[in-house]
Amino acid sequence: MKRTPSTNAGSLEMLLDTMCNTFGGVCFIALMVAIISASLPSGQEPDATNGAVSEQMVVDKETTRLKRERDELKSAIDIQKSFIATNTTKEARAWSASWLATSISSNATALARLKNEKFELEDKLAKRTTDSEYSSREARRLERLLKEMEERLGQPINTRNRAVRTPVERELGGYKSLDVWIRNGRMYCLHNETHVDCKISDGAKGKEWDYRIKTGGGYLLNDRFFHSSEYRALIGMLSGKVYMRIYVDAASFPQLCELRDDLIRQRKMYNWHVTEEDVLHFVEGYDGRVQ
Repeated sequence: MKRTPSTNAGSLEMLLDTMCNTFGGVCFIALMVAIISASLPSGQEPDATNGAVSEQMVVDKETTRLKRERDELKSAIDIQKSFIATNTTKEARAWSASWLATSISSNATALARLKNEKFELEDKLAKRTTDSEYSSREARRLERLLKEMEERLGQPINTRNRAVRTPVERELGGYKSLDVWIRNGRMYCLHNETHVDCKISDGAKGKEWDYRIKTGGGYLLNDRFFHSSEYRALIGMLSGKVYMRIYVDAASFPQLCELRDDLIRQRKMYNWHVTEEDVLHFVEGYDGRVQ
């Protein structure tokens, strides 16, 4: 069975609908007013006196902080200065003590070194004295031996004259001579124009030759000369029927003996004559006496 709608029910629904719409509108208006009020700029300006008081407070606070930091830094600096002064005094005392100890040690070392040098000098002086005494004894011994030798020889060695004996000669025909002159230990070849000057003249029995020694010429008769090419050339000229004829002074007798021994060793013929004259004089004729 169908039920017909009631008239009272429809009026109540309309009342409720109207109230809800009204409440929503009020809420919407209030919300819009609040939003618009918040978005509008403030109509009141800050108070200048309050702002100035706030800035002064900030400045005072910052000044107080800086003063406090300054005082702290000053205190730290004073503490550091006192610490440095105390440590410096201690270091100075320690350095002074160390320097004094080092100086004493170095002085002791220097004194010890000087003592060692003194002992070394004394040892050297004693050794030199010993060497000097030994040299004096040796010199006296040599002098004594020299005197004994001079006494045995009958006269001093430096003034003793040598005895020169004439060699045994034989006459050979057809022989030619290679003439040399030994004087004061030097040998001069008469065929060499750099050794001697030759003056030729006519005598009563024919030609005559006078030979004089040139200063700075000749050969010094020693071991070096006997191994030289000049001496080998002279020996080479003593071939066939050629002999060496030697004129010598008494002072050159040792050099004559060396030359004679070498000629004998090489089987060369020779002959020698003693002369003390400054000039060798030859006359024309034949001389074939050899030894």
